[in-house]
Amino acid sequence: MLTSPSCRTDYAKKHAMAKMIDYALKSVSPLMGKQLHYYLTVGKTSILERVHEEAKESDVLYKDLSSALVSGVRKKQHELHPIYLNLTVSQAFYEAMESLNIPYMDREACLKIALGEHEGPVPAIASAVISSVYEHFLSQPSGWSSTYHSVTERQQVIQELAGEFASVVYSYLNEQLLENSRNDWLALYKEKEDDQPYKYSRVIESVIPAKNDIYQQQILMRTVYQLIKYVIEKKDGVMVH
Repeated sequence: MLTSPSCRTDYAKKHAMAKMIDYALKSVSPLMGKQLHYYLTVGKTSILERVHEEAKESDVLYKDLSSALVSGVRKKQHELHPIYLNLTVSQAFYEAMESLNIPYMDREACLKIALGEHEGPVPAIASAVISSVYEHFLSQPSGWSSTYHSVTERQQVIQELAGEFASVVYSYLNEQLLENSRNDWLALYKEKEDDQPYKYSRVIESVIPAKNDIYQQQILMRTVYQLIKYVIEKKDGVMVH
């Protein structure tokens, strides 16, 4: 599009790029659109500023866009948001958060959780994350790569990754929601009935942020990203950025 005869001038290129970005934002979910808009427009990452007249070949344009996306954040790689690294991870994460239906634990369940006799909300939360990551990321190897030589081997690699990811997600949630929170669950058991639902929500949100808590959700998404990256690299694969 940017190399067509109608895009001879810098102004024309900028106009065409603006239309492309607008189309991209409209083609994703509203929440993803907000995230994309934020990371394409703040922190001196304006793509339009990087579109030059010499960008007549797609590979040159790609380098310009890549440079624009990371300008201003190279010195803060540890703060890099996963949206820069892989959009499908972000999509999988937000789909999981939207589909979460966390079951309420009554007083007796809270006591059993404190005693290590009940998994609490872990299975429901883990299932949502595992299913979404599998559907939107692991089963569609566009964001990761591994060595396989046939369709059968490809499916085997995917299933191994899915199993390993399920294991690490369960381990993470068990540690955060159960092992590190035994005293919290015991306190919930002792709470007055009227106060219990509110306190229950606070315990859950210490690990799984509320949907309107964008900042904490981004922190959790980075954790999910690291778990995915760990699993893929453990199986001798690589993340495709």
